[in-house]
Amino acid sequence: MTENMTKFLEAVSKDEALKSELEAFMKDGNVKDEQALIEFAVKKGFTLTEDDFKQEESELSEDELQAVAGGGCAGLGCSWEAATYCAGVFGALFGW
Repeated sequence: MTENMTKFLEAVSKDEALKSELEAFMKDGNVKDEQALIEFAVKKGFTLTEDDFKQEESELSEDELQAVAGGGCAGLGCSWEAATYCAGVFGALFGW
């Protein structure tokens, strides 16, 4: 996960209002509009780009594997590998 995405998701996990606002960008566990979410993050003082939604070609850490094992999908309009990775990130935030 990129540093930008890590910072954004950490802030979301600590701020219920921000978390609630982020839910407006989600539908069935997927980001409805990646560009709109990027613009939202920028307005909130975070830097996100399309690259922050792409999964690097690497093995997942133990923590990431545990998160993904919970199921659900926060696909973000990306590859299956990235979708399963992101499911753990957003799943942890939203209890999916």
